[in-house]
Amino acid sequence: MIGTELAAKSPSDGYTLLLISVAYAFAPALRKTLPYDPASAFTPITIIGRGPSALTVHPSVPVSSVAELIALAKAKPGTLNYASAGVGSFQHLSAALFMSQAGINVVHVPYKGGGPAMADVMGGQAQIVMPSLIQVVPHIRSGRLKALGTSGTKRNPLLPDVPAIAETLPGYESQNWWGLLAPAGTPQPVIERLYGAVSELLQSGETARRMESEGAETVRMTPPDFGRFIAAELAKWGKVARDVGIQAE
Repeated sequence: MIGTELAAKSPSDGYTLLLISVAYAFAPALRKTLPYDPASAFTPITIIGRGPSALTVHPSVPVSSVAELIALAKAKPGTLNYASAGVGSFQHLSAALFMSQAGINVVHVPYKGGGPAMADVMGGQAQIVMPSLIQVVPHIRSGRLKALGTSGTKRNPLLPDVPAIAETLPGYESQNWWGLLAPAGTPQPVIERLYGAVSELLQSGETARRMESEGAETVRMTPPDFGRFIAAELAKWGKVARDVGIQAE
């Protein structure tokens, strides 16, 4: 938030840019006031990429699919728990969206970071966690965690045998994403030049391979398209936070 406020107040000359993630869409949902207006403080340039998380459980949890996890949670409401990187984190909201859409009651256990959360699930102290693919794939392959689904709209090449959660829960999608903004008022020719430079980079095979190696993918959006995407994400995650009652601590 400190960095975002600084960028919002910077000169609109194209020399100060803001790299954002999905957390940009979370912030207004979690806090009553912000030192900037996320809808008007910046001019969108383009999205860069996106990547899903994986719904994983400790191997002792007696389920092997998303449907079985939902059935177990409905049969024993309030007895399962899920770990996250903290209140308002991507892990937290991804899981909260899943629990809300599935209509299940699972207890949230926030940690001070994704590493400790995942470690406790691997150790059996917690049962469910939804880390990013780059974090969790080695532990799935080693058998220390059991993958039930991924949070994109389709299966991910890193885990081709793991279904997308949406195959069981239609409409579910939760992906981290990254993009570039410039301070509001940045001249249109500057925005177009920046957009062109980033687009050229995203067309590079090397860039695509690097993203894929981390379970992500490059995405192309024009500045207006990215602006509409951000507006939709602000609305989506604002609703999740209100429905579940999430507030930053």
